[in-house]
Amino acid sequence: MAGQVACSRTISWHRNLTPMTRGRGNGDLHYAHEKIGLAVNTLATTHGTLSERLLEAWMGEGHHALPMGPGQAGPPMSDDLVDKLEAFDERMSCEPAKAKAGEGRYAATILSHTDDEASEAARDLVEIDLQIEGELQDV
Repeated sequence: MAGQVACSRTISWHRNLTPMTRGRGNGDLHYAHEKIGLAVNTLATTHGTLSERLLEAWMGEGHHALPMGPGQAGPPMSDDLVDKLEAFDERMSCEPAKAKAGEGRYAATILSHTDDEASEAARDLVEIDLQIEGELQDV
């Protein structure tokens, strides 16, 4: 349908994004480290399908790492890391909510992942965690 953005399940780290939050700050690297670390732990240790664990990981902790504005106490995240977090969040929420099923857009998107798509998303989340670790070493 014209004007509608397709829900691509592949994240391109190198695309040129205009992040929604760039004018509001780049968040707190320490806070992102805590939240993404908890998300990766949830992904690895909870029960359920990979898609169910990914939903719990992202909605329970991971999405809180997205920058919400200036004035956060820790060192800021790099623009590249913010872009990756925003792209990941976009990928995890691109399907419309399913009112009949009671699913919000995150659940509708993540729970419709194939095994390969869920595996790729899980790898992407771990890659974000590793990038945060690397940026913390540079602080």
